[in-house]
Amino acid sequence: PDEFYEVTQRQYSFAPAYRLDLDPIDIRVGPIVKYATTRLDSLSLLALQRPYGVEDFGQVGARLGIAIDRRDYPRAATRGVYVATEAAVYPKAWSVEETFGEARGEVAVFATAPMVLKPTLALRAGGQRVWGPYPFHEAAFLGGPDTVRALRQQREHLPLRLRLALGQHRAVGQRDVGHERGDVLDADLLVVLAVHHRVHG
Repeated sequence: PDEFYEVTQRQYSFAPAYRLDLDPIDIRVGPIVKYATTRLDSLSLLALQRPYGVEDFGQVGARLGIAIDRRDYPRAATRGVYVATEAAVYPKAWSVEETFGEARGEVAVFATAPMVLKPTLALRAGGQRVWGPYPFHEAAFLGGPDTVRALRQQREHLPLRLRLALGQHRAVGQRDVGHERGDVLDADLLVVLAVHHRVHG
């Protein structure tokens, strides 16, 4: 049953950052503190395997993020490029037994065709890599609010979006998005290619 593979975990994080805005480059650097507590059900994969990081786990580290934004509009872009990357390292401290680190990146490209309805194609790709002996909840994944909100976490994907302009309004797609900016309503239609479910545990 699906319940055998499910994980119930609460995570708390505190990540203040110093921001250097050099338009169009945005740089953020600062410390990060995380604490996770996991509920172990007797009949679950996690309870049987008990991987590194189960139950209560605390970690402290530092992170650096860099983003380059060349889009015409941040929320409902019709053209331009967005590139973002972030890296973090967690030294041996608190619950961390040995130093580990992670890095993630994202690239999004937007283009609008000069034709009827002015369709906008948005292509987005991202990746994540973790080094060292990391706790199970820091395993690399895509999906969720930090990547593609229409997908649950623990998924890998290559999303493709398409917008159509109808008069003064822009037809919307993405099911979980509904941003309104003046007379423009945006909710992109999300088409996901090559989706692979990853068991978390």
